[in-house]
Amino acid sequence: MLSLHHQLLRIARYNYWANEKFAEVLSEVPSVWLDAEQKSSFNTLRKTTNHLFGAEIVWMKRMQGVSLVKFPENEYPEPSVFHTSSRLLLEFLEQQPESFFEENISYSTFAGDTFV
Repeated sequence: MLSLHHQLLRIARYNYWANEKFAEVLSEVPSVWLDAEQKSSFNTLRKTTNHLFGAEIVWMKRMQGVSLVKFPENEYPEPSVFHTSSRLLLEFLEQQPESFFEENISYSTFAGDTFV
């Protein structure tokens, strides 16, 4: 069985690959489609990709020992490059020693609740 370290790296590599492919598709999508309202958790494709980008930043920061006080919004120029957060997360995980994956991580949510 793979160690947690290797499992997370495997997932992070796949996540980056998949998001890079999705970003390639998004680069061909007209802006009007990116902002067209849909029935969904996030009512546009642009808002959905912004959430994906922000969520990866939030979890990477938490693993770095930083608890953000608000969700990062609109921090990328276009949905076609939202996968840059996947790359940053992958690079962060690749740089960590095996011992990092054996430690507890404490963080606070935006509401101030603490978890380990």
